[in-house]
Amino acid sequence: MAEPTIEGFVVKQARLGHNWTQGELARRVKSSTSTISMIETGERSPSPELAARLETKLGLDAGILTPDPTTTVGAVIDAISRCEDLSRTARFHLVEEVQLWARDYERGYE
Repeated sequence: MAEPTIEGFVVKQARLGHNWTQGELARRVKSSTSTISMIETGERSPSPELAARLETKLGLDAGILTPDPTTTVGAVIDAISRCEDLSRTARFHLVEEVQLWARDYERGYE
């Protein structure tokens, strides 16, 4: 089983914030449902090109899905807070979920 990633978690929560299925997101970014699933579960990382398309369609800040190793959870939360394509409620929920994910990840829960 793959280790969950913050990038995959953000893709999934942003997708859910738009009320899209994996298939709907895949069509919007010209990818496959299986690729979206693998990204969300941490089985693979998106290519830089796919990451850019995901960021655009999901309304995320450029670069949030291709962070450098020093990117912090706080930086991810700040970027989510600026996602104007998501409703205020969806942004709040996503930030809350990222905080919970980070806490559980630090504790070793997968």
